[in-house]
Amino acid sequence: MIELDDITLKEYFELEDKEAYDFAIKYSKELYNSPIDIFNAGDFTEMEFGLIKDLQYDFENGLTWMKLLEYISQISGKDIKQIVQFRLLSICRFRNYLTDEIKRINEIEIKLLGHDPSPEEVQAGISEFNKFGSYGQIRKLAMDDVTKIKEVKKIKYSTCLMELYYQKTANEFQEAYYNIKYPKPNSQR
Repeated sequence: MIELDDITLKEYFELEDKEAYDFAIKYSKELYNSPIDIFNAGDFTEMEFGLIKDLQYDFENGLTWMKLLEYISQISGKDIKQIVQFRLLSICRFRNYLTDEIKRINEIEIKLLGHDPSPEEVQAGISEFNKFGSYGQIRKLAMDDVTKIKEVKKIKYSTCLMELYYQKTANEFQEAYYNIKYPKPNSQR
């Protein structure tokens, strides 16, 4: 087994050959991949909606070291110059804490906000909305008023989630009520 020095993130960035560290970061389940909240970020559902949506997007599309540092700075209130002085091990563990929190939020969203499109919705092209990412949620919360998007992004994630879940439930009720009141021909009550 290779012994690696407990270097700072800055020292890692300055290495000419990062191969051994990259291997350890990728495959060392116990050492580098244990999630730890070293910056006391806490429950991500208590953070701003816009931050969580940005994190979801970047985790899905590949989070670079620079983006990670920007998020840690935003979450911790520390300057990036301070953050790179932390141990690589600590930063990796916090990254995994971020990953776990985003996965948890994704699972909550799937459970509460997920929707299996009807054949008619698929045929009409509902998948076209995927290219907008979280913009649809933000727009819905802004009540289709684009001038309120910045304000919506600053609202606590849990509040926005509850509103989106309420809107989904209300919409499902309205649809079910309409189908009861005005059944399609050839369908039974």
